[in-house]
Amino acid sequence: MFDLHVIDKRRWYLLASPILVGLSIVAMIVSAILSGIPLRLDPAATGSETIRAAGFAIPIAAAVAMAFVWWSFRATPSAFRHSACAIAVVAHNLLVLLGFQALMGILAGWQADALFFVAVMAVIGLSTQDAIAVLSRVQENAAMRRKESQEMAITRSVYETIVPTLVARLCALFVLIAIAVVGGSTVIPFAATLLVGVIVETYSATFTAVLLLTI
Repeated sequence: MFDLHVIDKRRWYLLASPILVGLSIVAMIVSAILSGIPLRLDPAATGSETIRAAGFAIPIAAAVAMAFVWWSFRATPSAFRHSACAIAVVAHNLLVLLGFQALMGILAGWQADALFFVAVMAVIGLSTQDAIAVLSRVQENAAMRRKESQEMAITRSVYETIVPTLVARLCALFVLIAIAVVGGSTVIPFAATLLVGVIVETYSATFTAVLLLTI
């Protein structure tokens, strides 16, 4: 029998998300006050084709991800609810990354360049993948075990997906940590941003996405 502590303590799991988003928004506001823009851009890259392309690519990638999430759950009885939870997680992770970049811009003078936007798009893709994986498992468990409560289906799904998700993400984390340690000054911000993004999206997909279903 699976322990329902995940559901019983959901308020604590869900508390992390608004705190992270709130801190991210504060960091961007402070950055805007100090430098006139929420994110400090690399002067060498500002106005370049790469930055302009990335500026268009991020909202397009987010929109495509959201459309794909809706399409993935379109045939389920609660398609809108599941889609909204996955989309909320993608938006949550995007805000956290922007806030992290703004914070590091204030503390360490980091400037957003093409590699930062690449990291953001990578995290959007990973967030979509993991959110769909865990929410799909909830749907499968609910369909196979109709007598179980929604709370049990969610708890079962968390336990079934957390181990393979952690194994996959730990492999990526080891590589990113190595890059951050031995990389040059231009690579460290990219590796650190991707490292934070992977950690946040793993947590949000595993806990925030499914626990939003219980609200």
